[in-house]
Parts: sequence; structure tokens; C-alpha cells
Amino acid sequence: MIRLTRRNGGEMYLNADLVATVEPAAAGGPDVRCSMITLVDGQRVLVKETVDEVVRRITRYRATLLTLTEEMSTQALAAAATPNPRDPVEPDSRSSGGLFVLRGEGGD
Repeated sequence: MIRLTRRNGGEMYLNADLVATVEPAAAGGPDVRCSMITLVDGQRVLVKETVDEVVRRITRYRATLLTLTEEMSTQALAAAATPNPRDPVEPDSRSSGGLFVLRGEGGD
């Protein structure tokens, strides 16, 4: 969601994934610096932000999602690779050299 300002000054949050187009409001009118946002369902929203500002906010929103996804993925991999100290650890009788196998619920 991105925060935008309606023409009347009211604040709104817009689902950036639903934006189909962003274009300048009618040139020559009082809303020259405003933008018209058309959503994928055809609904239109007039906001005070310029086209460049709306695009910048959408781009930053999507970059933030990608960054968070990468961080969560990295954390999940690190958590999966870290043994749970509450799981019993037993030596693996099938190998030598100190390899240990974690034995938990539903395991071997």
C-alpha cells in the first residue's frame, strides 16, 4: 500500500498492485500537478501527487517487498540450518568421524 493525498487534502492508502496507469490530470486546468490513477477495474482516483511521485512511491513499495522477501528467505534458511537445542542429538552409528543425526518427532 502506498500513501497518497486526495485532491481535497484527505489521506488515502492505495494498493499499488491494482494500479493500471498513472497520468497527469487534465493539462491546463487547476489540477496540473495532480495525477489521475486508473485501477485495473477501471476505477479512477485523482491525487495531488505528481506522476513522478506516484511512480516513485510504487517503485519504492515494490523494492521494499523484494527486500523483505529476501530477508525472510535468508532468515528461514538460517533457522532451518540451526539445530534446535531441545532436539535430542545421537551419534550416527552408520558413519564415523563424529557425524551426529538429529532425532525428533516423526523421525527415524
